[in-house]
Amino acid sequence: MRMRKWAYPALLAAILLIALLYPVITFSASAPLLSTSTAPDGLSSLREIASSQSTFVSILSSPAVLNDVHVNGNDLYLGIGISRELTGDEMTAVSSFLKRGGNVLIADDSSEANPLLTYLLSGYNSSITLSGHHLLSTYNAGNPEMPLVNATFFMRSEGNMSAHTVVLNGATSILTGGDVQVISRSNSTYVDYNDNGRVDADEKEYAITMVMTEVGSGRLMVISDPDMFTNDMIYQQNNSDFVRDIVSELAGGGTVYCDDSLHSTSFIIAGYTIIMSTAYPYDLVSTSIILLVSYIIVILVRDPEIWEHRYRPDRFIRRPHQSDEVRRQLRESARAIRLAAEKNLTIEEAEKEIKSRK
Repeated sequence: MRMRKWAYPALLAAILLIALLYPVITFSASAPLLSTSTAPDGLSSLREIASSQSTFVSILSSPAVLNDVHVNGNDLYLGIGISRELTGDEMTAVSSFLKRGGNVLIADDSSEANPLLTYLLSGYNSSITLSGHHLLSTYNAGNPEMPLVNATFFMRSEGNMSAHTVVLNGATSILTGGDVQVISRSNSTYVDYNDNGRVDADEKEYAITMVMTEVGSGRLMVISDPDMFTNDMIYQQNNSDFVRDIVSELAGGGTVYCDDSLHSTSFIIAGYTIIMSTAYPYDLVSTSIILLVSYIIVILVRDPEIWEHRYRPDRFIRRPHQSDEVRRQLRESARAIRLAAEKNLTIEEAEKEIKSRK
């Protein structure tokens, strides 16, 4: 069977669209720390809590989309658990969002977030670094790696203090310098510097787990544990109340942007994220799709000659009136129908034979 001339471009367009959409389709709702996941390590409960006080948006492509956000002073970017390296354009977008008055919360228990934190605080009298070493606590929720800590910060929106005891899970310690407000420091929590799983005599206490500082017109909050936001942990102790206070203070009535693109679970998703975070390739792909679809629409027209523009050096050449052209097409169609009936041909074959006689 002979394929129509538009079949190949249509097939190419389908392949291209599938290639672009496949990462989103395969971005499994059961992957860790996704805002749509109802699994124990998902963030669907955080989404519900935040949605009750603000508009909740999940970022699937890249934090570079923050460049297009109109910041109104009560918007919050959530970077909960960072499992990939951010590009320079992505870090610039987060930094611009923060300096324009947006608020940023970074929650991570490894050193993966340190390049972003260094970039965000560049040029300011503040430094925040995640040590990457886990904490052990003598005051815990049944496990030395689940310390109970007191978290306190002043809520400007309410005019009072937020004070809650929260439980962490596998948190790390925060090293600070300069003008940084400590939200949580525990005198029963130790930094396991040698990672041997027990408290040694030379391992200091008073580990810092939460801090906040002002950057430009916005505020940056850093929490050394992403797990406290998960479905499994958010309703333990006073975690949910603490999260509600964070959302109320930093995004009450605004928009929460939860970045799911930070959790690249395959090279396909990672590649998609890089493409979407770089303006030139993304525009090039978009333009290619538009041109391809437009081409398919044009070649589907039965008689493309109607659409052709022919260059005529003499601008005064008489062109046939539209009614003349219509009558000519009707005569040719009638001839083709008669010839097809006489010789048992298709209309297309009859039209070709008529044209060959001219």
